[in-house]
Amino acid sequence: MPYKIKKQGGMTLVELLAAITILGIVFIGFVSIFPQMTKSNVQTEEKLETMNLARVELVLLKESPNLLSNPPYNKTSCENPQFIYEKVQDGYDYEIIYDPVEDLNKNEHNDSVKLNQIHIKVMKNEKMISETFGYLKNAEITCSL
Repeated sequence: MPYKIKKQGGMTLVELLAAITILGIVFIGFVSIFPQMTKSNVQTEEKLETMNLARVELVLLKESPNLLSNPPYNKTSCENPQFIYEKVQDGYDYEIIYDPVEDLNKNEHNDSVKLNQIHIKVMKNEKMISETFGYLKNAEITCSL
């Protein structure tokens, strides 16, 4: 009876090394993504936090526009017609640009309505992170340094 050689089903050393190399390259690709994801998440979290801070600041100023005349608001410029204020709080620098405008229109009661634009920027290390815009209704703020 002739002797038959059975073919064994296994991987050679070269095949095993090639598979490990390919898996290593894929693994390194995945590992390099995680620091970028973490950095992106931190930036997004800071952006959301500063957007909320800017909105809270806007709501406070809408409720009481005369706050701009008191500390911690520091008036830095009285350029006609804009007034620029700065404030430092919670590790962030705020720049508030108050832009008074003329009477826009009369309402149905013939009362004069003034909407004054306000632009709030929230910065950290002199880099603007977020900003918001709004209007103060009938606010009378004068500029004097």
